[in-house]
Amino acid sequence: GDGVPTGTPTTPQTTHREVPHSAQTQATHLLASLQATTPQIPHSTDRIHSTELPIDDSEASETSKFVADCTNTIQIPHGSKGSAVSCTMLSISRSGQKLFKDQMPGTSCSAIAACLSQIAVGTIDGTVQLYGTSPTIGWKSGVAFRSHPPFVFGRPIVSVKLHDSRSPEGVRLTQLLVVAADGSFGVYTLEPALKLSYKGTIMPPMSHMLLASDLAGGVHLPK
Repeated sequence: GDGVPTGTPTTPQTTHREVPHSAQTQATHLLASLQATTPQIPHSTDRIHSTELPIDDSEASETSKFVADCTNTIQIPHGSKGSAVSCTMLSISRSGQKLFKDQMPGTSCSAIAACLSQIAVGTIDGTVQLYGTSPTIGWKSGVAFRSHPPFVFGRPIVSVKLHDSRSPEGVRLTQLLVVAADGSFGVYTLEPALKLSYKGTIMPPMSHMLLASDLAGGVHLPK
């Protein structure tokens, strides 16, 4: 009569209990968060970046130092009648007297380096501009010129380094190291011929440090 019809299954009632997160679950969430927000290396926001230009002359006096400066400003670019934009001005000076200058409109300098034959300027728009000089007297000429097309990294440039050496045969070897804000880096040979020597990223060890810091409740790396 009032019973359950034969053949009709009954569904038992179940209760849901909230299971506390384990350490493994926490690590999974941290990894997911890490993938969503990739840590970035902060780039310099200084207004002026300077480097001394090396001269292949052991008798050079203190007063004869040549200095390269990158000054970040907001102004109307040279030759333009438009609006003021971010600009960086590279200049070479000796004893306070400017001998050379070149404007890069639409960006700001975030890193600069120099060696006997090159100046490298890294910018916040992710490019590196290279300047050469006289092959005979070097920076004592007081002039520079853009020696290569811009190197495009796509992320703000954090650091640039230049290194000069000579082979046993006397051939000059110039190498450039570039590190971008996303952790990618490249090592280039500029002389005697332009080529990419190797590239990679420092982000995996940084991500590992960030994960370990989060699990330990420590200080986070900058993002």
